[in-house]
Amino acid sequence: MDYKLSIITTTFNSSDFIKDTVEGVLNQNFGQSFEYIISDDGSADDTVKIVDQIKDRHPKGNSINIIQHEENQGVMKNFFGAVLKSKGEYIAFCDSDDVWSDPYKLTKQIDYLDNHKKCVIAYHSFINRIDEGLDPALVKNFDETKDQVIMNPQTSTMMVRGILRNLVSREVINEAARSSQNDQYLRFLLKDMGYFKPLTHIEPNIRLVREGSIYCVEDTLSKKEVALGSWKIFYKHHGHGKNRRYLGKKVNGFQSAVNWAEYEMRPSSKKYREAMLFDILNGVLTRKFLHRIRKVIFTPLVLIRNRAKQLLTSS
Repeated sequence: MDYKLSIITTTFNSSDFIKDTVEGVLNQNFGQSFEYIISDDGSADDTVKIVDQIKDRHPKGNSINIIQHEENQGVMKNFFGAVLKSKGEYIAFCDSDDVWSDPYKLTKQIDYLDNHKKCVIAYHSFINRIDEGLDPALVKNFDETKDQVIMNPQTSTMMVRGILRNLVSREVINEAARSSQNDQYLRFLLKDMGYFKPLTHIEPNIRLVREGSIYCVEDTLSKKEVALGSWKIFYKHHGHGKNRRYLGKKVNGFQSAVNWAEYEMRPSSKKYREAMLFDILNGVLTRKFLHRIRKVIFTPLVLIRNRAKQLLTSS
């Protein structure tokens, strides 16, 4: 390995917010060797120019490696293309419209990974926040929790082991080039390589939902159709052996989501029957029921645990 850490940011027409993202990365309190790959997917604005300016004037600017695609590659291909070019023992990601809140984030994640060799992803919490002044109509399809701390492995919170490079299928990233399921594919590739660890002592990222965000430009049905297409590609290339059942469930789950989204857009008794029959025949209805039961049981327990931690911390 040439570096202890590779940091990756992918960009596309990100000039309105890339300065804060890049400076936030470079201003991390982190003293080990690292490379910062910024892979631009054919931006037509000043994204690359702004990054060049930061590279020239920032004390850590020489760590930046700009990859500039003249033609748009697509989210998946741009993201994993940068992963395959990285050389770090670990890889961290920061989306082009995110800013890391904790200046010791990288140090804390590396400390954990160095001392827990079976962990393959160390991640932390984030908060979805709607940009001030954004037309509410643009986020009507944003179906995630807002202004609350969420502990899920979102891209900009994750640090992974460099073994990821050996697992990426070039056939998948070429075929699913324009998919936005890059974080889902990443987690799938690493799921059997070790465990994922949420780190609670890192401040949450603020993920700002802005105009131009995927959440603002795609309706619910379109997002689910794109996700379904991606998982069908994953199944095509990885759906054998122990992954066959896992990926089959994923495909059926997203197909169910598409069916119900179609029903919500164009309600009819025929579409309802079709959606319900699909769920029954493919075991989706049972899985949905069990998921709701687990949520009812465990959500209060998680809230109680988090509240207890807050009280212990403040005492």
